[in-house]
Amino acid sequence: MYVISPAVRDAIHAVVDYTLLDEQADYCNQDALGQETHIYRHLSTLDEWLGRCDTAVTMPVAVTTPAQPDSGDSPTGATDAP
Repeated sequence: MYVISPAVRDAIHAVVDYTLLDEQADYCNQDALGQETHIYRHLSTLDEWLGRCDTAVTMPVAVTTPAQPDSGDSPTGATDAP
């Protein structure tokens, strides 16, 4: 078992806090290969290790928005014509 001093733990915590959100945003903009090797994965692991499981950020996934209907069409597919 390894013992890490409070000063080292605080330093790791500070680095994770400083970089996590920016790296998460960059991670979301990567393709599958880029995400596989992205530093965000390691930062997220460190964040969990620091004992912040209740606030740990999970690996985000790309969210696609539903296609918008063509102009003039209603979202339900109904038309104004009789």
